Amino acid sequence: MLVQRNVYAKSVLNGLMLAGAKAVFLEPQVDESSGLATAPSTETVAAALTAYPEAKGVLVTMPNYYGMGTDLAPLAEACHRHDVPLLVDEAHGAHYEQHPRLPRSALASGADVVVNRRTRCWPRSPWEPCCTSRSGEPRTAPPAARHGAKLEPIPTR
Repeated sequence: MLVQRNVYAKSVLNGLMLAGAKAVFLEPQVDESSGLATAPSTETVAAALTAYPEAKGVLVTMPNYYGMGTDLAPLAEACHRHDVPLLVDEAHGAHYEQHPRLPRSALASGADVVVNRRTRCWPRSPWEPCCTSRSGEPRTAPPAARHGAKLEPIPTR
């Protein structure tokens, strides 16, 4: 899995470990005016997809934790040229597409799977993250997770 270096580390790294997946971390671009990291460039993603043809997908966070985003369409196109899905953590962008002056959502930009957490932008239960795929069918967390069930930690080596 090709993963943006500045993802939400705890969730992503735990998920990768649970899946037994290996990650290749991609350097994000840095916004010149703020000095904050955004997403990897299209060139970085394309080069990584060429260097790691066994990659099963690309995972980025958009917008970043400061609300800054970039156009995801070029990243989606690069992924699709290599026949891998673009997965997007859109936790801070669930409100995108709610107004014409806001950026396009990840799905509207060509992402294949999007996870958002509407509580970041809308009033909802904090235990209801939502995952949407290109099929357009939203998926919410299992009932146990929504009600704060405790998960047993997996022993590390």
